[in-house]
Amino acid sequence: LKAPVGYTYAWQPSGSGNSYITVRDDGHYSCTISNRCGASTAGITLSHLELPLVGVGIYGDSTLCKDEMLVPAILYNHSAFSKLWSTNDTGSEITVHLPGLYTLTTYNVCGTHEESLYLHGCKGIMAFPNAFSPNGDGRNDVFRPIVQDGTFIEYYVMKIFNRWGQQVFISFKADYGWDGGQNEVGSYFYLCKFKEYGQGEQFIRGDLELLK
Repeated sequence: LKAPVGYTYAWQPSGSGNSYITVRDDGHYSCTISNRCGASTAGITLSHLELPLVGVGIYGDSTLCKDEMLVPAILYNHSAFSKLWSTNDTGSEITVHLPGLYTLTTYNVCGTHEESLYLHGCKGIMAFPNAFSPNGDGRNDVFRPIVQDGTFIEYYVMKIFNRWGQQVFISFKADYGWDGGQNEVGSYFYLCKFKEYGQGEQFIRGDLELLK
């Protein structure tokens, strides 16, 4: 702490001294400067500022499903530090709906600190029928997987081949299936590659019968 030069000094709480003192603790410091014309006193209160080393909390558990249905999760940090979430939110709480990695950066003039939390999704079920009959009766008219509620698909591709190995259909969405087109009744086989949020890549293959 520095005072104007050229005077007599009385620092508090450290007593008399030079035009400056070095302080290392919190507290109130004041200095009275004087000369033959009089005296003047000024003070300052210093407080210790911590590095923003705080974590991320979550209301509930870290799996975004309940009874195989999606439920939101609320991440929070109620510290006084400035915040920036990986979602670009800056408040004390954010609501998220998808599995994945979420990061919070807290910061002040002393520095920054980063904490992350990974939210898991429900491990879903994907199953394929072994036959379908695209005859327009509203039952099994389209060949596509049965996907359990709570399954969050990040990537999906399904290919269907005839008995000679020729590709006859491709889909990039689990709800978009094969209606048989102009292909003849008979045996086909499929290959499906997909990835759920928070899971590794998976492969399913099998045979199917196109019926009329």
